Amino acid sequence: MDGRRPGEPSNGHLPSARRGIFEQVGEGFLIGGAFSSAFHFLRGIRNPTGGCGRLASAASAVRSNAPRRAGSAAAFFGLYYVFDRGVVLARRKEDRWNSAAAFAATMGVLSMRRGACTAVGCALFGGAVGLLLDGAVHVFDQKIQNSASVSQPAPPPAAVIS
Repeated sequence: MDGRRPGEPSNGHLPSARRGIFEQVGEGFLIGGAFSSAFHFLRGIRNPTGGCGRLASAASAVRSNAPRRAGSAAAFFGLYYVFDRGVVLARRKEDRWNSAAAFAATMGVLSMRRGACTAVGCALFGGAVGLLLDGAVHVFDQKIQNSASVSQPAPPPAAVIS
């Protein structure tokens, strides 16, 4: 059994690329929903609207804003995945530049409605942010690998019986 309950939908029949898009969109929706819920809840508590109390205002802010932000995050994650896979297929290798190019393309496409000049600026900014994020992840991974290799104790020496 693959860990699913009976009657639960599966996307196992899809090729891995399509399944990856669905997974990225779902993760984007969850991450966007979680962070925007927390943000709008705190904003609603800090700045209550109307005559209602702080908690009611916070709940109202979450209900009205979190789904929209979650959908935007889902679109961003899905578009980023599509561009990332496209760059990997075009370049035929997996490295940091793929991530930066995909981030730049995603930012550029999502800002197209504001005009070409703004889209180019956002794409350049997105490429720089993509490189910074990927560099930070690389450094973090190196630190974790180094600490894991240092923290393992050496085996005790074998006793020599004569």
